[in-house]
Amino acid sequence: MYLISETQFSHLFAQENGRETAKINFDKLLKLRILDYDYNFYNRIVQLDKNYKGFPILTFTNRDNLTTNEPHPEYAQLITNGLKLTHKLTIKETVDYLGKKRTGATKKELIKVIQ
Repeated sequence: MYLISETQFSHLFAQENGRETAKINFDKLLKLRILDYDYNFYNRIVQLDKNYKGFPILTFTNRDNLTTNEPHPEYAQLITNGLKLTHKLTIKETVDYLGKKRTGATKKELIKVIQ
């Protein structure tokens, strides 16, 4: 989680969508807690929390329920390392946790990619 300005968020949203700019109506977003766009992949902005230490928590995602894939081994290892460092999870606990998060991989596949 990063504390960034509305301008920075707009720039990041535009960049991730391959655009020069993106106009985000933050007043409308904070009122409705969700805004949809006609962009290819990241076409929805969601307010996850109204007030975290005085700031809203925003993210962007795809509004459709996309098919999941087996995670790339390097990405799975990165996430595993973060869970071990932050929450002191064992490999088994990490696999159990990730197995519940719709990664598209089975527990057996997760064990293979994170070891």
